[in-house]
Amino acid sequence: MAERSRDRKKRKKEQTEYFFDYSLLFVVLFLMGFGLVMIYSASSYEAQQDFGSGTYYLRKQLVADILGLVVMMVMANIPYRFWQRFTTLAYFASLALIPVVLTPLGVDFFILLRNPQIVFQPILDFISMPEPYFSVFRNLL
Repeated sequence: MAERSRDRKKRKKEQTEYFFDYSLLFVVLFLMGFGLVMIYSASSYEAQQDFGSGTYYLRKQLVADILGLVVMMVMANIPYRFWQRFTTLAYFASLALIPVVLTPLGVDFFILLRNPQIVFQPILDFISMPEPYFSVFRNLL
């Protein structure tokens, strides 16, 4: 009887280590396919007018989807216990990055690459002419 219990526990442990959630994979693939159809139907006319190809945005999204699937498969093969060491760091990093969405960097990273003074211009304006900013606070008092 005890031997049977040990065998059952051993089988259960082996099953959980190599489990893959195929229903989740199906949902992810379905949503990616649905998203590709929506992107194509919403942007084909504009892509044809701007870039000469109605599938311009579709191809860009397809490349991102394939890259995401590769990363997903790599991450799925890493045991989740490995990531437990980084939970506190990840939590505080995410808290620190939340305000980034309020900056131009959070709006569009590529705009920042093309035009970096978007971020630095308000800081330079404040340094060079701080009086208008302080007058608001003075009027509140």
